[in-house]
Amino acid sequence: MRMAIVLPKTQSDIYFQRFQTVFQRDHPEIDVQYLFYSDYKEAPGLLQDHQHEYDAVIFAGSASFYYAQSCLRQETIWLYLPREGSAIYRALLLALKRGWDITRLSFDTYEYSMLLEAYHELGYPEDKLRIQYYTHHPRSPDYNKLVLDFHRDCLSKGLVSGCITRLTTVANMMERYHVPYIFAHPTIDTIREQVAFGQKLVVATQGGLDQFAVLAVDVSLPVESSAFAPSEYSFSMDRLHIARQVYRYAELIRGTVLEQGPGEYVLFSTKELLESQTGSYQRLALLDQLVKEFPYCVSIGVGCSKTAAEARRLSLVALRRSIQRRKSGAVLQFSDGTSLYIRPGGTAPDVKATASEQWQEAAQRTHLSANTIARIAELTCRRQDDRFTARQLAEGLGISRRSADRILERLEAQGYAAAVGQEVFGERGRPARIMQVFLLK
Repeated sequence: MRMAIVLPKTQSDIYFQRFQTVFQRDHPEIDVQYLFYSDYKEAPGLLQDHQHEYDAVIFAGSASFYYAQSCLRQETIWLYLPREGSAIYRALLLALKRGWDITRLSFDTYEYSMLLEAYHELGYPEDKLRIQYYTHHPRSPDYNKLVLDFHRDCLSKGLVSGCITRLTTVANMMERYHVPYIFAHPTIDTIREQVAFGQKLVVATQGGLDQFAVLAVDVSLPVESSAFAPSEYSFSMDRLHIARQVYRYAELIRGTVLEQGPGEYVLFSTKELLESQTGSYQRLALLDQLVKEFPYCVSIGVGCSKTAAEARRLSLVALRRSIQRRKSGAVLQFSDGTSLYIRPGGTAPDVKATASEQWQEAAQRTHLSANTIARIAELTCRRQDDRFTARQLAEGLGISRRSADRILERLEAQGYAAAVGQEVFGERGRPARIMQVFLLK
């Protein structure tokens, strides 16, 4: 088994040495190669044309992971070190030692719910906090500069007493500009767990078909109309407890969690472990627990397939179908086309729909003709690929580029397509989005 670790040249005592310790002590059987970057935007170039050499790739940070994801098509297992509460605790304790007012700090990378949980564990209620946190997505090529500007702006306005970052490049820039900061680095246990999980995924994919299981969770939290709404505290605590339940369930299925936004999570595990915890899909404990504790609609989509990427795609398809039911439940989608619906408390009959029915549904929701939907589905089958640019779609259907753009916009608006990368022509060429369509469920 061969793994690649994509990590920064700086902070080598934190990343490189800790990864080395884990591989030498716990996984000497894994052949590991380290790919170093000075800036996270170099990550795609390190993997370009080399993904096939590795069984799995682990990114040291989410910024390099998401930027690579926007530039390259994933051809092997990709993981990144998750954001963990222990790093926040360490950073807060260090801030206290430095004499900072820890109720007035600026953060990046971490979700607000994780910060609340850390403060709660240290005895700080939310109504006493005046923390600032950066929320924009790391796919922007100027992400590090935007994060640095955010922290410096908070300091210049007197909003914070110091800054906490998990981004190595930002930490280096803060050092250069004499910005008071603490680097919230990952622990060696986090690295150990992610390496072990990557190894488990590689073994699963080499073991046969339908080994990956991906759960996409959507809890329909209410939109916050005002920061001073009377229910704000209760709403924030709900978010905190929902996250806690999701992470607890991830431990049961020995999975890893990606937080997509308030009430939105993706869990990666294996089909074998999911079958064990669901009693061969009879009940889904996470669904039951969330419905029992919270007054929100809980929608879960589960995808099972031989590759992590395909299982992820199927989980999004299943989640869309679950949300369309407008009531709490889970839809499980398998690579052979079969599906199951699990209501709170137990399994319901098979909910598989024919291709014709699915295309009719897509046509109605997108206001495109059923013939257009069928032609797109036929094109993906003919090309053996469901990803293309607007230009490729136009050429495949024999229509104008403008019409292809309009079709993709309507599909994307209704969840039947999503941007998965970019294609660039020449140095001055405007990048074209690579879209993936989800017409067959």
